[in-house]
Amino acid sequence: MEALYRKYRPQMFAQVVGQDHVVKTLQRAIEQGRLSHAYLFCGPRGVGKTTIARLLAKAVSCVGEGERPCGKCKNCLDISKGNYIDLIEIDAASNRGIDDIRDLREKINFAPSVGDKKIYIIDEVHMLTREAFNALLKTLEEPPAHSLFVFATTEIDKVPQTILSRCQRFDFKLGTKERVIELIEKIATKEGLKLTKEASEAIAISSGGSFRDAQSLLDQISSHLGGKDADADQVASILNFGSKKGAGEFIDILKNSNASKAFEFVLDLQKRGLKIEDFLRECLSILRDEMIDLSIGEKDCKWQKNALEILLEAHSQMKISPIETLPLELSIVKIYGASGSRQDDASGDQGEDKREIASDKPIAKKDKAKGEDPVPEEQAVKEKKTIVSLSSQLRQAFVDAVSEKNKPLGSLLSGAQMEYANGVLRVYVEYPIYAAKIKSVTSIAILEGILKELFNSNVKVECEVCQEDELCESIGEVFEIA
Repeated sequence: MEALYRKYRPQMFAQVVGQDHVVKTLQRAIEQGRLSHAYLFCGPRGVGKTTIARLLAKAVSCVGEGERPCGKCKNCLDISKGNYIDLIEIDAASNRGIDDIRDLREKINFAPSVGDKKIYIIDEVHMLTREAFNALLKTLEEPPAHSLFVFATTEIDKVPQTILSRCQRFDFKLGTKERVIELIEKIATKEGLKLTKEASEAIAISSGGSFRDAQSLLDQISSHLGGKDADADQVASILNFGSKKGAGEFIDILKNSNASKAFEFVLDLQKRGLKIEDFLRECLSILRDEMIDLSIGEKDCKWQKNALEILLEAHSQMKISPIETLPLELSIVKIYGASGSRQDDASGDQGEDKREIASDKPIAKKDKAKGEDPVPEEQAVKEKKTIVSLSSQLRQAFVDAVSEKNKPLGSLLSGAQMEYANGVLRVYVEYPIYAAKIKSVTSIAILEGILKELFNSNVKVECEVCQEDELCESIGEVFEIA
């Protein structure tokens, strides 16, 4: 059975979706006979670069009457089948050397066998070597009259400026959510698959604006359901990402509940093997809609704006994080720290898989040694701190990162207790000599540098001794900090 994206590949310019600015320009150039000798199509994957390159080849080679390409003449049909002798498609990823381009230069001087033009489509042109680009440059400077080049690339910045200046450049765009939904619903109807509005939206969001990816996802869902109807929850389950309903529940927890529940929700996502990056995208979409609606209604949207900024930062850190859930967990800490939310009961035990935020309830303080009066409650409110016990994953990520830069320092931290409060990470060690090593200028620089990467903000490091004991000179030698 043929894949949907191949089965429904546009065969006429009118069937192309989302690239009207490219299609109209090429159609007018064909009508007026003002075709360039070289075109450069650039843009994200799956938006129609190769498809339009083939349609351009059809239009140039078409011998039918009326609109070009007609899709009915022998040349058009041969190109659709991949049998047209004057259309040469080259994958630059596997034919990237100077010898491949030299072979092209030798053959390009031969006249076309069937049509008026010999068309070369070079896909992923940015993969060519520097020597290959230099060899291609001479041909682009003085091309034979019967030649037409179409280059396609997803990384325009890797194409030399000397090549760019000799081509007509077209920038392809990702599809909007509405255009992608329109495409997949049209295909679903033809395939006899009924999608709910929420299911279509979930596929469109997951595709990231790529029309080919959307069709591949629809193909996957259709195969899994065997032609049955699909709703949003089924789509989320098949594609392995959190549904919009689940993202809404998580946002409600952030707004109205406590940090413990938020961390447990993330842990549940991890246990279910869901894609955290896709789940975050759903959360961002919901918060964005809320912020816009509140702004239009002239209502306070400060919380939504703050949460959006924090979660957006977490989403950008997903690809470089050593632990998939870490950016989301850090965002929970930041959201609760910024909003002043607190946990109702901080007396519960902290297991390996449970992350808890200690109570920040203001209390009156009294210095027993000096017999002073309790500090007024108003003053206690100003002095309150949000103390966060580091989760096992966050702690391990920190220790591992330190060990990579300084193994002895990492060994010291692995046996220490840590807590984070109001921009300060306090490390509690057993011996004064451990504290002295951690407090050294070199160690502090390492620790605060790593914490800035983890928290994306400046974090101060302080170290205290929690138990006095005799010093041992040999210990100092073992844990010498470089």
